[in-house]
Amino acid sequence: MSDFEYASVVVSIVLALGIADILRFLGDTVREPGACRVYWVHFLWILVLLSLHIEFWWRMWNFRHVLYIGPMLAFLLLGPALLFVATRTLLPSHDEDRAGEELFYQRKTSFFTLMVVLSLWSLAFSPWSVSAVSAESLIQVLSMSAFVIILFAVCIFSSNKKLHQLVISFVVLMELLEMLSWSLSL
Repeated sequence: MSDFEYASVVVSIVLALGIADILRFLGDTVREPGACRVYWVHFLWILVLLSLHIEFWWRMWNFRHVLYIGPMLAFLLLGPALLFVATRTLLPSHDEDRAGEELFYQRKTSFFTLMVVLSLWSLAFSPWSVSAVSAESLIQVLSMSAFVIILFAVCIFSSNKKLHQLVISFVVLMELLEMLSWSLSL
């Protein structure tokens, strides 16, 4: 078994745990629709987290040329672990109302702190995940990453509902554009 195969199995397990939690939440929501108060901002963040899990798994192939020993394997696992913890932070436990507005604003500080750290990890890991890129596209990636990190940092401290609605709308648009770019490159 190669280093990549070994690392991808461990990463896939962590990602599968997060995906399973999200699917459990969605299944519970569909099974008992009247039992939950759905807040659309919270619900869209959960869907974005599902998309991020799948996106990371899909992009694992770009990491195949990295040598995974010791610290590098730990650094690779940090991203999926942060994503898993962010997912667990945002999802309600079994005895809480699902996707309620109050729950989202109670947990937003922890969630967005994790998203800032995850974004910084992603930025630090990106040199290994891309092949040759132009200086111009690297500047675009760095600029967009900095903008997203600032947005998430503002969300840590703000409970302004309009801001959170705007941020999730922007993030969903970014995810949709990313999916479109994937499908066009296939």
